[in-house]
Amino acid sequence: MTRTSDLVKGTRPDFLPRPDDPIDPVRRERDLRAVFDQPRPAATRMRSRRLLVPAAVAAVVAAVLVSSVNGPDESPRRVLLAAAAAAKAPDPVTGRYWHARSRTTTVEAMWPGRDHGRYLVSLDTGQQRWSSLTGADDSVDLTGVDIVTRPLSEQDRVVWEKAGRPVGIPDAEPAPGASPAPSLPSSQPPSATVSSGPVTYWIGGLESTIEDLLALPTDGARLRSWLLERYRNGGSGDETDWLMWETMSLLDGSLPTTPGTRAAAYELLADLPGFHVMADTGIPGTVGISRQTRGGWSYTVKDALLDWQVIIDPETGALREWRYALAEPGGEVRELPAGTAILTQTVERIGWVNTAPVIPPGTDIFPVGE
Repeated sequence: MTRTSDLVKGTRPDFLPRPDDPIDPVRRERDLRAVFDQPRPAATRMRSRRLLVPAAVAAVVAAVLVSSVNGPDESPRRVLLAAAAAAKAPDPVTGRYWHARSRTTTVEAMWPGRDHGRYLVSLDTGQQRWSSLTGADDSVDLTGVDIVTRPLSEQDRVVWEKAGRPVGIPDAEPAPGASPAPSLPSSQPPSATVSSGPVTYWIGGLESTIEDLLALPTDGARLRSWLLERYRNGGSGDETDWLMWETMSLLDGSLPTTPGTRAAAYELLADLPGFHVMADTGIPGTVGISRQTRGGWSYTVKDALLDWQVIIDPETGALREWRYALAEPGGEVRELPAGTAILTQTVERIGWVNTAPVIPPGTDIFPVGE
């Protein structure tokens, strides 16, 4: 059985190490390909979370957005600190599992096949994780749920249908002079990795236990120091981009966390440079900040300028969504207009539950561990 990765490894840029895989430049260049592969063992990351907060804090955040869209440079900091205050609402660690549910949407340039040309599609898939608090219960990573493929234009639809209306994406670019990429299936079942015993999680390029994660700092400055120590021991690329990526995993449910650590994550972001407040998040009742970064980590958007967008629910301090959107065209999607979301991670739910995992009928199941 081939080991493959779960959602987050599939979206991991090249400034992050791949601790459990050998370096493979071709595979790495296929940026988000592993989203639609089978999941890797549950010793990895996840996504999602929603919290509770007093209405007064929500009003403060909303007021910040209205008053500061064109306001001073400090406005993003004020938005993030208000979100940190909201995120500190009580959320005791009670329940058998940390449960996270989310959906990921990516834009992909599909390689020409034997009887069709190149085309662009939007790929949408769901994923869930149930992480056992004590290790007494099996932990489950469920990926590839309800995969939906949508051609981006009518011309793309014609080529996609000629290709057989495939679901998913090829593993790698065909080598020069080699045959075109193999055909893909028109349907694909979900995959579930079922892990027995305690599992571990990657943060900052190193393994951590669930006990380690629940003991993470609850102060932004200390959390930054904790992460930077790991960055110095193996991180690469732009330090701010690296910190932001690792912070997302603490906010979007990829990792089991406490409200204090989620608040500290917002405080950490508040001290990073380059953010501005978004005038329109596209989601009613939310606030957003964004920061520009280059898309060199991805084959699809190589050389493109991207907006890294963070969308927050002001009533709860919960992360609703994060995205990479085109600020300036480039890469394999240069024909798409600025503002097009290339990668979207939508948080549907995170929190502690007592209910057992639910695996859909027909799911490919891969046992791991004891």
